[in-house]
Amino acid sequence: MSQAPQALKSSEGKEAYLASWQATFSLIRRGASFSGNERNCAYLNTDGSRFANVSASMGLDFLDDSRAVAVADWDHDGDMDLWLRNRSGP
Repeated sequence: MSQAPQALKSSEGKEAYLASWQATFSLIRRGASFSGNERNCAYLNTDGSRFANVSASMGLDFLDDSRAVAVADWDHDGDMDLWLRNRSGP
């Protein structure tokens, strides 16, 4: 993990930190993934300390580059709804 510029002692460290952000922004502008094309995954807590991968059974196993998920009762029907955000998919 990179350090914040305030934690770096030399100007070279600060320049390297800023250059890494410029490289990341360049990837984003070109439409490339900056995190390695992370698939959608959903896990079910089975007993408090163990999880089962239920991505396929829930219809969430997309190959797209995932970003975020939110859970809310969007349509106020009492069921929880999933909102997904993919970088390269639906």
